[in-house]
Amino acid sequence: MRTLAPGSRDLAPTLPTACGSLPPEGAKCRGSEPAGAGLDGTKSGCVSQSCGVQGLRLRPGEAGSPAPACESGRVATRSSAFTLGTGLSSLIAPRRGASGFTLLELLVVISIIAIGSAGVVFAMRDSAQTALEREGDRLVALLEAGRALSRTSGQVMRWRDTPEGFVFEGANADKLPSGWQSPQSAVQWDVGPNPHILILGPEPIIEAQAITLVNEGRGLRIATDGLRPFVVLPPAP
Repeated sequence: MRTLAPGSRDLAPTLPTACGSLPPEGAKCRGSEPAGAGLDGTKSGCVSQSCGVQGLRLRPGEAGSPAPACESGRVATRSSAFTLGTGLSSLIAPRRGASGFTLLELLVVISIIAIGSAGVVFAMRDSAQTALEREGDRLVALLEAGRALSRTSGQVMRWRDTPEGFVFEGANADKLPSGWQSPQSAVQWDVGPNPHILILGPEPIIEAQAITLVNEGRGLRIATDGLRPFVVLPPAP
């Protein structure tokens, strides 16, 4: 520990010491020897000095009780300079590892749950409605194909439902498939001049016609105004 000789300028000690172990401002040595050996084996005198810990200066009387005067030419200090280091180490608690989930991890988990829930909803969609829409799109494409074949050949092409499904009648009718993809599909006919039959040409403009495709109690209307192609009509409000 560095000390200052009497009369020198007051400087903060370079090593941390306990304030309560130093004599107060202006204290004098008691005993026959004004100076003695310091902790590091060097000469040290009983001097008045301010106490500092890493640049912090405390005036006498601000911390603890008055320090005892020097005796036998030695500066009264604490038994060891390691006391302060031990105290500081006890104040610094070991950092514990983080526990629980972070915000990013929670967001990832929530996203996975949302995607899985959406997949379940799509999988649970009504199979009857899906089959009906698929049959409606297929029938519209087949009716337009039969209409094009009728105009190409110049002969009448008919579409007719049967207990097993439906068939095309006319020239090149064998080029078109017959029957439903879903066994539950059926047709409800509107009252008209040609019940259970759709006339598909060969004239570019045909009469307005419509049918209702049903599947397990659900209906889908398919119609044409005679000029435009067959389309699936939106459900009535």
